[in-house]
Amino acid sequence: MQEINDKKYSKVFRAGNSLGLRLTKHDAKELGLEAGDELIKVISDDKQTVTFKKKEKVSPSVSKLIDQGIKENWELLEWLKDK
Repeated sequence: MQEINDKKYSKVFRAGNSLGLRLTKHDAKELGLEAGDELIKVISDDKQTVTFKKKEKVSPSVSKLIDQGIKENWELLEWLKDK
């Protein structure tokens, strides 16, 4: 990323069949981001601004409760999926 007139710019690069955008190590640290974190993307109506927001992580205890609920109600969930 290069800095011009106190503004930061970043180049888009090819990543397989997709395009990528790099964050500096400093920016990632300041945002509390790590590899594998998920972001929610919002594109403005005029297609000029893209905003990213960190997706909240589900705590292991909540994930365990969800898994338990699915196991305990599997038959009901199977029945509901066709309704």
